[in-house]
Amino acid sequence: MKKSILIIILILFFCKNSFSQKPIFKNYSPDNGLTSYTVYYALQDSKGYIWFATESGISRFNGYKFTNFTIEDGLGGDEIFYMHEDSKKRIWFLSYNGKLSYYYNGSIYNHSNDTLLHKTKTNIFFKSFLEDKDSNLWFGTKYNGIIKLTNNKKVEKYNVTNGLPDNHVFFIWEDNNNEIWTALPNGIVNITKNYKEIDISYTFKVVNEDLKFLKKNNAEVIFFHKNELYKICKSLIKPIDTLNIITRKIINLSQSKNNNIWIATYTGAILFENGKISDDNDKFFLKGNIISSVLQDKENNIWFTTIGN
Repeated sequence: MKKSILIIILILFFCKNSFSQKPIFKNYSPDNGLTSYTVYYALQDSKGYIWFATESGISRFNGYKFTNFTIEDGLGGDEIFYMHEDSKKRIWFLSYNGKLSYYYNGSIYNHSNDTLLHKTKTNIFFKSFLEDKDSNLWFGTKYNGIIKLTNNKKVEKYNVTNGLPDNHVFFIWEDNNNEIWTALPNGIVNITKNYKEIDISYTFKVVNEDLKFLKKNNAEVIFFHKNELYKICKSLIKPIDTLNIITRKIINLSQSKNNNIWIATYTGAILFENGKISDDNDKFFLKGNIISSVLQDKENNIWFTTIGN
């Protein structure tokens, strides 16, 4: 990662449930206590804290000041791409170096002080996270398959040695029948049914890192390849639309209140209100900026993590 790239967190304040008024921006950087200019992801936990994943550790914001955590505080690695809070209120940090860690009750646990995490070490970063209905945790990696932490404190691994068709995992999700699915370079695979259901009518080999997935609040899974929108229905992949507004690579997809869909791109953030994704239902924010993630907090502020502005 280039350390010279500047990323500033922007917070957009707006009237509740309305995006029509002129927004007020406030910028946060290391001058305000943030651990790094380079920010990849934003998360609000169940207590209201805002967490930021950066190239130099984690920053937690309480509304007034930042508290920073690094590898010296117990993080598995300083460069954190994603974060998730599970049902036990643990904040999980998915690091670039493939070492999992989590924050719980004021302490950080990693492969050195947690025997379960010691069994999860890999040499490549994690790309996806899922907590299923039984509180099992699933972690998808770029080239080492899937690691599952069961609710009875066991580690299970799914990879090419035990039947997974490919070790490159794009996304993992649970459907309405509580079956676990994953998207791999050679199609959609049902893990629950021992990989027997697979759709290879559309493969991901040629598109590689251009894929961005989102499981919507209604359990529907959508994904983009460049500006083409697709929907996954059980084991089938169906094209939905081609969006002319998307002209550059998508970095992140998220869903906020009122089923609003946010698309973070290299040219700004795009909002599709009420879940309707179409060229005639879009609103553009911070045009010309590289947006890495979008978060709507409990007070209806919008946080944008951006690159280069």
